[in-house]
Amino acid sequence: MSIRRSPTAAAGEPTFNVAVLGAAGGIGQPLALLLKSNPSVAELRLYDVVGTPGVGADLGHINTQSKVGNAPSDASKLQPRLVPGC
Repeated sequence: MSIRRSPTAAAGEPTFNVAVLGAAGGIGQPLALLLKSNPSVAELRLYDVVGTPGVGADLGHINTQSKVGNAPSDASKLQPRLVPGC
């Protein structure tokens, strides 16, 4: 998991962009659920080698301000999509 503060957030707005690696696993799914419900998370990015479309769809139905993004399961495309500097 990597966490980075969003540089453009105003006071009172969610400020963290979080990437969960292994989001389709037994630990990654509940972790992603907890992070989605955290008011400090602005964006939640989900990654796993088996893909995460189901996890992302489930989390997308939770009514919070944070956005959920899925990544392709191709590991070669993972590095450019991670939060820079983490």
